[in-house]
Formats: sequence, C-alpha cells, structure tokens
Amino acid sequence: MQSSNRKEFIEGIDYYLEDGRVVFTSKYLAEKGICCGTGCRHCIYDPVHQKGATALQNEWTSLKTVEGAIYKKINGTTTDTSECKKPDE
Repeated sequence: MQSSNRKEFIEGIDYYLEDGRVVFTSKYLAEKGICCGTGCRHCIYDPVHQKGATALQNEWTSLKTVEGAIYKKINGTTTDTSECKKPDE
C-alpha cells in the first residue's frame, strides 16, 4: 500500500473560491516552495510568474511573514486572504 504525501487543503487558509475558481493563497504558494509559472494571483516568488523561481519577493522574505499575515486575517474579522500584505502594513 502506498502512502500519500498530499496534504488536505483548507478553504480560507490554502485557497478561496472566486467565481467558481480556486485561488491559492500566499501561504499555500510559500509552502509549495517553487513557482509553477501559471500566473497565480498571489504569487510571492521573484521573478513573479517565472516557472522554477524559488526566491521570495522582498515583502515575503520568509514563510513566517506569510503565516503572520494569514494568522492576523484568521483572528481578525475575516479569513479572506486575498488582501494579505506584510504584517507591518
């Protein structure tokens, strides 16, 4: 029996739905560790939308920064991560 390394996606944390489409959050993209080059709305890689890029844009210098922004959204008034910015903004 093969074990699966796939994680469970959590709506509002890893993605949200918009007009019937899945939009991945910055947190999910950071955890992925590499840009897929398909034009993700919340691409955090530098250069943006460059397949194979692994460097993070300046405003997302670490996964902790991304997690901090997500944490603030979850514990605030909404879990919508579409407007996540640096925690200090």
